[in-house]
Amino acid sequence: MRSVQRGFTIVEILVVIIVIAILASVTIVSYRGAQDRANYAAAQSDLKNINDALVIYKAQKGSYPSSVGKGSGNYVFQSLHPTQFLTELTSEGFLDKMPIARSATNGMPTYVYVSDGVNYKLVRYTNTGSLPSVELANNPLIDPVRPTSGWGYWTPAVANVW
Repeated sequence: MRSVQRGFTIVEILVVIIVIAILASVTIVSYRGAQDRANYAAAQSDLKNINDALVIYKAQKGSYPSSVGKGSGNYVFQSLHPTQFLTELTSEGFLDKMPIARSATNGMPTYVYVSDGVNYKLVRYTNTGSLPSVELANNPLIDPVRPTSGWGYWTPAVANVW
């Protein structure tokens, strides 16, 4: 008597491989979206904390920390990698901890700050390309000067400047 061997056909194996590949691609895409949303939430929190510290600083000291004269030109964007004003806000107790910020190299977003003491602009900014779409969609804090590459907080007098 002949024994019958049972197993999967090549077509069945290919169908299983295709289903696994589709599930893996969906998982990777949804993970990437979750990672972008988490980074956006962290950036929102950092920028809000820095902005709140700036408002309290102005209320107590009468002016915002100035970036004038800390580079070339009248108003110099300072990358928050920790700069003098962030160190000052942290050491004087306006901020609990120094926010984590990256350099704007390689298209990585960073936080930048510019102020003349009376007005200020604090922006999450990328110098190449644009910010992730999750940061741009329905964001009320989009920078009118950099609508695809920045968002943040500023005083009304400098909304369309810097």
